[in-house]
Amino acid sequence: MTRDELGTRIRAIISDHYKSSTGFDHEVTDATTLADLNYDSLDLIEVTMAVEDEFETELNDARVADLRTVADVIAYVAGVLGLSGAEAAPKRRARPAEVREADAA
Repeated sequence: MTRDELGTRIRAIISDHYKSSTGFDHEVTDATTLADLNYDSLDLIEVTMAVEDEFETELNDARVADLRTVADVIAYVAGVLGLSGAEAAPKRRARPAEVREADAA
């Protein structure tokens, strides 16, 4: 997954949540602040849970509470998922010791 794809998915989650909670559409950009959306702590919890479900990860609640813009949310989730560059590198699994030893022989 690229960081752009991550951003698109997070903006969609936030936009969908806003529409379901208010009944109105709101253009969500990276510059949109959570205050622009009138998010309270419950909204933040609901969006956090939706992001955790979407990306099968856990986010630090204290860190999430410090986020102010959609760009902050995207950057934080990208860091949690290990997306430092344009595209995520697949995580390598450690090889069992017996395989490493056989390779060394």
